[in-house]
Amino acid sequence: MSDKEANRLATAAQIRAGAERDAWEPEERIVLPKSGFAVIVRRPRPLAYAMSGIPLPQGLAAKLAAADGAEQAALTREEQVAMVLSYAAVTAAAFVKPRASTSPGPDEFDPRWLPPEDQAFLSRYLGGEIDAAGASLETFRGQRARPAAAGADGGGVEGTPL
Repeated sequence: MSDKEANRLATAAQIRAGAERDAWEPEERIVLPKSGFAVIVRRPRPLAYAMSGIPLPQGLAAKLAAADGAEQAALTREEQVAMVLSYAAVTAAAFVKPRASTSPGPDEFDPRWLPPEDQAFLSRYLGGEIDAAGASLETFRGQRARPAAAGADGGGVEGTPL
């Protein structure tokens, strides 16, 4: 890298483009189960929610983080509304083709127009619970599968340990 390239300042557009790239997983074609519509979507990473433009109440992140593995603190009405608005904005932005929006133009649609079954599938897919075919991804999250047969987990095997 030359001195000239090293001293060149980034533009706001370059920084934003990099952040937008980092906010999403690669695009994937999925078929919505109820309607049968094939769409191209991308899963959001946490940065996508931050970039949604929906301001979240200050205490909300702390409540959600504290709820990990414990009883969740009750959310206020303001916090619930903020979460729904943020989720709706990110869900619309997840659609690559066709384009979606919560206030659609002539070549867009509102994801809330989809049947409830498709909305539930999409929610689970975007949340990383299932893959594009609807199969659970729980086994990839460190949850140990049950042993296939007696002794497969090392239990019930007689002999001297190595």
